[in-house]
Amino acid sequence: MNKTNNITHLITQPGKCCVNCGKGYKQKKALEKHALLCDIINRSDKKRLIIEEEEEIPSNRKLYKIILELTDKYNKLEQKLEEVSKYAIKEKKKINITDWLNSNATPKYSFIQFVTNITMPAELIQSILNNSFNEILTEVFKQILSSSDEELPITSFDQKKNTLFIYTKETDNGVWQELSRELLIDFLNVIQLKISKILFDWKKINKEELRTNNTLCNTSDKALVKIMTPAFKEDTYLTKAKTLLYNHFKKDLKSMIEYEFV
Repeated sequence: MNKTNNITHLITQPGKCCVNCGKGYKQKKALEKHALLCDIINRSDKKRLIIEEEEEIPSNRKLYKIILELTDKYNKLEQKLEEVSKYAIKEKKKINITDWLNSNATPKYSFIQFVTNITMPAELIQSILNNSFNEILTEVFKQILSSSDEELPITSFDQKKNTLFIYTKETDNGVWQELSRELLIDFLNVIQLKISKILFDWKKINKEELRTNNTLCNTSDKALVKIMTPAFKEDTYLTKAKTLLYNHFKKDLKSMIEYEFV
Protein backbone atom coordinates (compact mmCIF):
# COMPACT_ATOMS: atom_id res chain seq x y z
CA MET A 1 0.00 0.00 0.00
CA ASN A 2 1.29 3.46 -0.90
CA LYS A 3 1.75 5.41 2.31
CA THR A 4 1.97 8.75 0.52
CA ASN A 5 -1.55 8.71 -0.91
CA ASN A 6 -3.79 11.62 0.07
CA ILE A 7 -1.03 13.59 1.86
CA THR A 8 -1.71 17.03 0.42
CA HIS A 9 1.32 18.74 1.98
CA LEU A 10 3.90 16.13 0.96
CA ILE A 11 5.47 18.34 -1.78
CA THR A 12 6.43 21.03 0.77
CA GLN A 13 7.91 18.61 3.31
CA PRO A 14 11.66 18.75 3.98
CA GLY A 15 13.69 15.56 3.76
CA LYS A 16 13.41 14.73 7.49
CA CYS A 17 9.66 14.92 7.85
CA CYS A 18 7.25 12.15 8.80
CA VAL A 19 5.26 11.02 5.72
CA ASN A 20 2.24 10.36 7.94
CA CYS A 21 1.89 13.55 9.98
CA GLY A 22 4.37 15.97 8.42
CA LYS A 23 6.31 16.54 11.67
CA GLY A 24 9.91 17.57 10.99
CA TYR A 25 13.07 16.31 12.72
CA LYS A 26 16.67 17.50 12.65
CA GLN A 27 18.12 14.03 13.18
CA LYS A 28 17.39 11.04 10.95
CA LYS A 29 17.47 8.65 13.90
CA ALA A 30 14.84 10.69 15.75
CA LEU A 31 12.63 10.62 12.63
CA GLU A 32 12.96 6.85 12.36
CA LYS A 33 11.93 6.38 16.02
CA HIS A 34 8.94 8.65 15.54
CA ALA A 35 7.90 6.98 12.26
CA LEU A 36 7.65 3.55 13.89
CA LEU A 37 4.86 4.73 16.17
CA CYS A 38 3.28 7.27 13.87
CA ASP A 39 2.75 4.69 11.14
CA ILE A 40 0.88 2.40 13.52
CA ILE A 41 -1.14 5.25 14.99
CA ASN A 42 -2.00 6.47 11.50
CA ARG A 43 -3.22 3.02 10.53
CA SER A 44 -5.17 2.59 13.77
CA ASP A 45 -6.97 5.92 13.37
CA LYS A 46 -8.02 5.12 9.82
CA LYS A 47 -8.77 1.41 10.02
CA ARG A 48 -9.85 0.87 13.65
CA LEU A 49 -7.08 -1.74 14.12
CA ILE A 50 -8.39 -3.95 11.28
CA ILE A 51 -5.39 -5.46 9.49
CA GLU A 52 -5.89 -5.96 5.79
CA GLU A 53 -4.26 -8.83 3.88
CA GLU A 54 -2.00 -6.63 1.77
CA GLU A 55 -0.64 -4.69 4.76
CA GLU A 56 2.91 -5.31 5.83
CA ILE A 57 3.15 -6.70 9.38
CA PRO A 58 6.07 -5.16 11.37
CA SER A 59 8.99 -7.51 11.97
CA ASN A 60 10.00 -8.62 15.45
CA ARG A 61 12.88 -6.16 15.34
CA LYS A 62 10.52 -3.29 14.51
CA LEU A 63 8.08 -4.37 17.21
CA TYR A 64 10.94 -4.44 19.71
CA LYS A 65 11.95 -0.91 18.70
CA ILE A 66 8.34 0.22 19.03
CA ILE A 67 8.16 -1.24 22.55
CA LEU A 68 11.39 0.53 23.52
CA GLU A 69 10.10 3.83 22.13
CA LEU A 70 6.75 3.46 23.91
CA THR A 71 8.53 2.66 27.19
CA ASP A 72 10.75 5.72 26.81
CA LYS A 73 7.77 7.95 26.04
CA TYR A 74 5.82 6.51 28.97
CA ASN A 75 8.67 7.14 31.42
CA LYS A 76 9.11 10.72 30.23
CA LEU A 77 5.37 11.36 30.41
CA GLU A 78 5.18 9.91 33.91
CA GLN A 79 8.04 12.15 35.08
CA LYS A 80 6.41 15.24 33.60
CA LEU A 81 3.07 14.34 35.16
CA GLU A 82 4.72 13.91 38.56
CA GLU A 83 6.43 17.31 38.28
CA VAL A 84 3.21 19.03 37.21
CA SER A 85 1.27 17.35 40.02
CA LYS A 86 3.79 18.45 42.65
CA TYR A 87 3.68 22.02 41.38
CA ALA A 88 -0.11 22.09 41.30
CA ILE A 89 -0.38 20.71 44.84
CA LYS A 90 2.21 23.17 46.14
CA GLU A 91 0.39 26.14 44.62
CA LYS A 92 -2.96 24.91 45.87
CA LYS A 93 -1.99 24.19 49.44
CA LYS A 94 -0.05 27.22 50.61
CA ILE A 95 -1.74 29.31 53.28
CA ASN A 96 -0.80 31.58 56.15
CA ILE A 97 -1.95 30.27 59.54
CA THR A 98 -2.94 33.66 60.96
CA ASP A 99 -5.01 34.33 57.83
CA TRP A 100 -6.73 30.98 58.25
CA LEU A 101 -7.43 31.64 61.94
CA ASN A 102 -8.86 35.09 61.20
CA SER A 103 -11.25 33.51 58.69
CA ASN A 104 -12.24 30.44 60.70
CA ALA A 105 -11.93 31.06 64.46
CA THR A 106 -13.60 33.78 66.53
CA PRO A 107 -13.27 33.15 70.29
CA LYS A 108 -15.69 34.87 72.66
CA TYR A 109 -12.91 36.32 74.78
CA SER A 110 -9.59 37.92 73.96
CA PHE A 111 -6.34 36.47 75.26
CA ILE A 112 -6.06 39.18 77.94
CA GLN A 113 -9.60 38.47 79.18
CA PHE A 114 -8.86 34.76 79.17
CA VAL A 115 -5.71 35.19 81.28
CA THR A 116 -7.50 37.45 83.75
CA ASN A 117 -10.31 34.94 84.28
CA ILE A 118 -8.17 31.82 84.71
CA THR A 119 -9.14 30.01 87.92
CA MET A 120 -7.30 27.15 89.56
CA PRO A 121 -8.86 24.53 91.84
CA ALA A 122 -7.68 24.21 95.43
CA GLU A 123 -6.92 20.53 94.70
CA LEU A 124 -3.87 21.71 92.78
CA ILE A 125 -2.11 22.01 96.14
CA GLN A 126 -1.13 18.34 96.02
CA SER A 127 0.78 18.90 92.80
CA ILE A 128 2.30 22.10 94.22
CA LEU A 129 3.62 20.29 97.28
CA ASN A 130 4.83 17.11 95.61
CA ASN A 131 5.79 17.84 92.00
CA SER A 132 8.38 19.87 90.12
CA PHE A 133 7.47 23.32 88.81
CA ASN A 134 7.26 22.08 85.21
CA GLU A 135 4.91 19.30 86.30
CA ILE A 136 2.79 21.90 88.09
CA LEU A 137 2.64 23.99 84.91
CA THR A 138 1.63 20.93 82.92
CA GLU A 139 -1.20 20.27 85.37
CA VAL A 140 -2.33 23.88 85.14
CA PHE A 141 -2.45 23.77 81.33
CA LYS A 142 -4.48 20.57 81.50
CA GLN A 143 -6.92 22.29 83.86
CA ILE A 144 -7.26 25.24 81.47
CA LEU A 145 -8.02 22.97 78.55
CA SER A 146 -10.53 20.78 80.39
CA SER A 147 -12.36 23.56 82.23
CA SER A 148 -13.27 25.73 79.23
CA ASP A 149 -16.26 25.01 76.97
CA GLU A 150 -15.51 28.11 74.90
CA GLU A 151 -13.11 28.27 71.98
CA LEU A 152 -9.82 29.29 73.55
CA PRO A 153 -8.05 32.48 72.40
CA ILE A 154 -4.72 30.69 72.40
CA THR A 155 -3.65 27.84 70.14
CA SER A 156 -0.73 26.20 68.37
CA PHE A 157 -0.24 23.83 65.47
CA ASP A 158 1.97 20.94 64.41
CA GLN A 159 2.57 22.84 61.19
CA LYS A 160 4.24 25.79 62.99
CA LYS A 161 6.70 24.39 65.49
CA ASN A 162 6.95 26.02 68.92
CA THR A 163 4.81 28.99 67.86
CA LEU A 164 1.75 30.14 69.80
CA PHE A 165 -1.12 32.19 68.40
CA ILE A 166 -3.44 34.41 70.44
CA TYR A 167 -6.68 36.24 69.73
CA THR A 168 -6.51 39.94 70.61
CA LYS A 169 -9.27 42.52 70.77
CA GLU A 170 -7.66 45.93 70.77
CA THR A 171 -10.59 47.17 68.67
CA ASP A 172 -14.11 45.90 68.07
CA ASN A 173 -12.75 43.48 65.51
CA GLY A 174 -10.55 40.80 66.99
CA VAL A 175 -7.48 39.49 65.21
CA TRP A 176 -5.15 36.51 65.58
CA GLN A 177 -1.41 37.05 65.88
CA GLU A 178 1.69 35.26 67.09
CA LEU A 179 2.21 35.43 70.85
CA SER A 180 5.09 37.83 71.53
CA ARG A 181 7.83 37.16 74.05
CA GLU A 182 6.61 40.01 76.27
CA LEU A 183 3.01 38.76 76.41
CA LEU A 184 4.19 35.21 77.02
CA ILE A 185 6.25 36.37 80.00
CA ASP A 186 3.25 38.30 81.36
CA PHE A 187 1.03 35.23 80.93
CA LEU A 188 3.46 32.93 82.77
CA ASN A 189 3.92 35.49 85.56
CA VAL A 190 0.14 35.53 86.09
CA ILE A 191 0.08 31.71 86.21
CA GLN A 192 2.96 31.79 88.70
CA LEU A 193 1.10 34.23 90.97
CA LYS A 194 -2.12 32.20 90.84
CA ILE A 195 -0.21 29.05 91.79
CA SER A 196 1.46 30.83 94.70
CA LYS A 197 -1.95 32.09 95.89
CA ILE A 198 -3.20 28.50 96.17
CA LEU A 199 -0.20 27.71 98.37
CA PHE A 200 -0.69 30.82 100.56
CA ASP A 201 -4.39 30.07 101.00
CA TRP A 202 -3.59 26.48 101.95
CA LYS A 203 -1.00 27.65 104.50
CA LYS A 204 -3.56 29.94 106.14
CA ILE A 205 -6.06 27.12 106.46
CA ASN A 206 -3.43 24.74 107.84
CA LYS A 207 -1.33 27.15 109.92
CA GLU A 208 -1.88 25.22 113.20
CA GLU A 209 -0.77 21.93 111.70
CA LEU A 210 2.24 23.62 110.10
CA ARG A 211 3.37 24.83 113.54
CA THR A 212 3.52 21.31 114.94
CA ASN A 213 4.43 19.28 111.85
CA ASN A 214 8.01 20.02 110.89
CA THR A 215 7.94 17.71 107.86
CA LEU A 216 4.89 19.40 106.41
CA CYS A 217 6.32 22.82 107.20
CA ASN A 218 9.56 21.99 105.36
CA THR A 219 7.58 20.69 102.38
CA SER A 220 5.58 23.90 102.32
CA ASP A 221 8.72 26.09 102.45
CA LYS A 222 10.37 24.11 99.66
CA ALA A 223 7.21 24.42 97.54
CA LEU A 224 7.27 28.20 97.94
CA VAL A 225 10.90 28.39 96.82
CA LYS A 226 10.14 26.03 93.94
CA ILE A 227 7.23 28.19 92.75
CA MET A 228 8.93 31.56 93.04
CA THR A 229 12.36 30.57 91.65
CA PRO A 230 11.59 30.58 87.90
CA ALA A 231 12.19 34.01 86.37
CA PHE A 232 10.58 33.87 82.96
CA LYS A 233 12.65 36.74 81.62
CA GLU A 234 15.49 34.24 81.57
CA ASP A 235 15.59 32.12 78.41
CA THR A 236 16.18 28.88 80.32
CA TYR A 237 12.82 29.07 82.10
CA LEU A 238 10.94 30.77 79.29
CA THR A 239 11.92 28.26 76.59
CA LYS A 240 10.88 25.27 78.71
CA ALA A 241 7.55 26.82 79.70
CA LYS A 242 6.81 27.83 76.11
CA THR A 243 7.45 24.28 74.90
CA LEU A 244 5.09 22.89 77.53
CA LEU A 245 2.44 25.42 76.54
CA TYR A 246 2.87 24.70 72.83
CA ASN A 247 2.56 20.94 73.29
CA HIS A 248 -0.64 21.21 75.30
CA PHE A 249 -2.49 23.54 72.94
CA LYS A 250 -1.27 22.29 69.57
CA LYS A 251 -3.58 20.87 66.92
CA ASP A 252 -3.01 19.11 63.62
CA LEU A 253 -4.85 20.97 60.87
CA LYS A 254 -3.99 18.48 58.14
CA SER A 255 -7.00 16.42 59.19
CA MET A 256 -9.22 19.51 59.07
CA ILE A 257 -8.31 21.24 55.83
CA GLU A 258 -6.33 20.57 52.65
CA TYR A 259 -3.56 23.10 53.09
CA GLU A 260 0.19 23.16 53.58
CA PHE A 261 0.95 25.74 56.27
CA VAL A 262 3.61 28.41 56.04
